[in-house]
Amino acid sequence: MKKTEMSELHLTYVLLQELIFSGKFRFNRNSHSWIIEGNVPLKVAQELYATESWRKDIRVAGQSAGVPPEQWAFPTQEKLASLGIIKKPCKKYPFGFSPTYKELAQMCNEGKIDAPRFVQEYHIDSDFGLEVFVNTMAKHGLI
Repeated sequence: MKKTEMSELHLTYVLLQELIFSGKFRFNRNSHSWIIEGNVPLKVAQELYATESWRKDIRVAGQSAGVPPEQWAFPTQEKLASLGIIKKPCKKYPFGFSPTYKELAQMCNEGKIDAPRFVQEYHIDSDFGLEVFVNTMAKHGLI
């Protein structure tokens, strides 16, 4: 993706507004990046990760090491609970139970959990990265 001209920036801004107001994603700004929470399907996350130059601006779960999305893509909390993988507090599990992210990723990657997977958090460090993210979500009909 090349740097954009003003008309393309306006389109990106309009798409960003649609993404924010769709309710599918939550945007928070910290001192140096955007934190975006929402369900990005693994296939879309893999597309974002495939372009190496984007990895420093668009980081899966905020990981600075540029980890692949497969390490942070999981079924939704509701799906995991319905499969009995996450247990709510009860007599047997008074504090609830859930595997670590590492254990969960391993179970997904080994095929022990067969459910759609999503990257649920991104940290985006530049306007360019935000533009790429928003346009990719639009391309896949997520807004």
